[in-house]
Amino acid sequence: MTRLTRLTLSPRHALSNLAEVARFRDPRLGAPRRRFAAAALAAATLTAGCLSTGSALAQPSDLQPEAEKAAVEPRPVEGVEFKPGKGLTATSSDGDFSINIGLRNQFRVTIEQEHPEGEEPDATLGFQVRRSRFAIKGNAFDKETKYELQLDLAPRGVSTGATGPRTSPLLDAYVKFEQLSDLSLRVGQYKVPFLREQIMSDGKLELVDRSIVNSQFTVDRDIGLDVYSKQLFGLEQLHYNLGVYTGEGRNSFQQQSFGLLYVARVEVLPLGDFDDLSEGDFERSAPKVSIGAAYGYHSRAQNNLGVRGSAWADGGTGNYKLATADVMFKAMGLTFLGAVAWRDGTRAKGTEIDPDTGNPYVDAEPASNGWGFTTQLGYLIPTTSFDVAARYSQVRKKNDDSGLADENEVGFGAGYFFAQHLLKLQADAFRIWEESAGFDHGRDEVRVQLQMSL
Repeated sequence: MTRLTRLTLSPRHALSNLAEVARFRDPRLGAPRRRFAAAALAAATLTAGCLSTGSALAQPSDLQPEAEKAAVEPRPVEGVEFKPGKGLTATSSDGDFSINIGLRNQFRVTIEQEHPEGEEPDATLGFQVRRSRFAIKGNAFDKETKYELQLDLAPRGVSTGATGPRTSPLLDAYVKFEQLSDLSLRVGQYKVPFLREQIMSDGKLELVDRSIVNSQFTVDRDIGLDVYSKQLFGLEQLHYNLGVYTGEGRNSFQQQSFGLLYVARVEVLPLGDFDDLSEGDFERSAPKVSIGAAYGYHSRAQNNLGVRGSAWADGGTGNYKLATADVMFKAMGLTFLGAVAWRDGTRAKGTEIDPDTGNPYVDAEPASNGWGFTTQLGYLIPTTSFDVAARYSQVRKKNDDSGLADENEVGFGAGYFFAQHLLKLQADAFRIWEESAGFDHGRDEVRVQLQMSL
């Protein structure tokens, strides 16, 4: 009988172990059992050898840079903090790493009533989870390298249709490098810094939602990069952004033509820095003002509104010039927001087939050229959490060849801010109408919304 006397569980002896197993004989076992025992012992020795080898390979090498070793070392967590509106935050003891988790939900009831000419008004009712946001953000590897991930899990966030979701819930995914305060860098998917209304969070509005000017002229989210500063030359009163983007919008991933979106924005805060991306003057502050302007060029836009809108029916593209100017003023509970936006461009007709004729389109679909403005005034009543606000907006097409329609909106609203924007109940009422139909034949909207942010 041959005994297994020379097995050693180390990578150096793995091959000799196999040879020893191959000579294994035990007359008390039948042939099948001997083969099974030999195979099991072989597997055990190989596994031990591999595990030992892996452990050896996992040890730091003298060739590894010291900075790299330090960067991936575990950090103890100093503590976990919860702050209303900022979420739950855990930070490493050296401050080089942090992670923050936040949630926000909006629950909305909407009543709409059309007033078509020659027909009875028709009212509809809708209840929805308008937005359900989940965000993770923080810093990594040092205090100046920051990241953010934000999802919208509401049905409209994923464009839910009859066949299910049509897009990813991903809203934001980016990294910021702020080692140079005058030349910080942001890379990823996020809101393009163009219209102030869009840059501002939809959770920080005095009315239930944004204006029709934002709907027609916003650039919304896109994938790209920008350099920026919130304190240019050390002055908190000067902000700027210079960015280049795919021009395809949120969650694009397919190869497209080499058309890009270029955007530049500047902001001046002559009376000092303040939160100019939030409506409502909760601090009842001394007068503060922020003046902003932006310009953009969108080459080979795939949609009729540029980044947003619908694909051109003829399958072509458009080249758009974009511009906006805005002002926000706050003082003693009063908030004023005014903005004007402009877009002008040309079309390149595509080769898609007209379903009505069975032939390629004869004429190119017109570009959506025009301009619009919005004005909004809100007031927080002293010593209360009650707010009132009103808005008037217009959108005007450039000429009869424009794809835009002349549109107007006027409305007012009120809200009770239990914990500023973190917990609030708002209601507003609007009349929206096209100029050609007239005020009497517009659409009424009444909205009530509850928001909670953690």
